[in-house]
Amino acid sequence: MEEIVERLQKTGAKVIWASTTPIPDNPAQKQTAASIVDKNKIAAEIMSKYGIPTDDLFAAITPHLAKLQNPNDVHFKGEGYDFLGAKVSEAILVQIK
Repeated sequence: MEEIVERLQKTGAKVIWASTTPIPDNPAQKQTAASIVDKNKIAAEIMSKYGIPTDDLFAAITPHLAKLQNPNDVHFKGEGYDFLGAKVSEAILVQIK
């Protein structure tokens, strides 16, 4: 991940990192909700090291999962994608001002 950040920064591009959104536990696919928390933490530390702003989509959507995420699925309902899209747009606007 650090290599990717370094390569992107060399281009002069404005980089924003968005945290991964929650996933349900799925033993068949060997995925756990806790693994996303751990991976987001590691990525956030790297982004902080490089001064990359974070759009914390995980924190933004977590209180709304029951309403916005499809049950037992990593995907969201239409309203969930609208919510996330608005959060991404806000993060971009803050950075380009």
